[in-house]
Amino acid sequence: MNLSDRDRKLLWTRAANRCSYRFDGEICARPLTLGAATTAVVVGQECHIVGENPGAARFLEDFPDRETYSNAILLCGDHHKLVDDAQTRGRYPAQLLKAMKAEHEQAIAAQSPQTTIRDSAFSVTATDTDLAVGLDVAGPTSLSGVSSRVIAEDVREAYGARFSGGITVHLSVCKFCGSRMPAVTTGGATPSFKCPACGREQ
Repeated sequence: MNLSDRDRKLLWTRAANRCSYRFDGEICARPLTLGAATTAVVVGQECHIVGENPGAARFLEDFPDRETYSNAILLCGDHHKLVDDAQTRGRYPAQLLKAMKAEHEQAIAAQSPQTTIRDSAFSVTATDTDLAVGLDVAGPTSLSGVSSRVIAEDVREAYGARFSGGITVHLSVCKFCGSRMPAVTTGGATPSFKCPACGREQ
């Protein structure tokens, strides 16, 4: 899909890196990126709700918003094939895919509220193991003043910090004292930050 950067971020963030397929009691929610950070593979597919070209599933001739977030749904490869296959596409009209997407995004938004971690240090020493992680963040989290360190020997995979669903770095300036305030979030609403220089909430 030819989405704008903004629409692509909305699509992946609101789906939380999970397949949005929900139909007839089946909820997929399969992760759409696999592997370690340096060898990650994207297995998710950005799919048109209203088809792109004549002959495509759910194609409409006069449809102006084809390459937009509102006309996109995030699916795994199996479910993308299922909803677009010539033999099954009739079961999956555009309104059904829109309802799937909305239900999935509402379920993600209703999950545990954003966690805040501030002024913390995480350290792990590991030897002869498959995996070592200093900080593993799986849900929406705000981090400020956080350090993470892993000392690993004979370890197959090691991470100082691992984030599911990607991260967003916020660089701002304190409105009270003018100091720079770097912070990181992994989803959810943009958090408030405490300035490390003057201690005031933004």
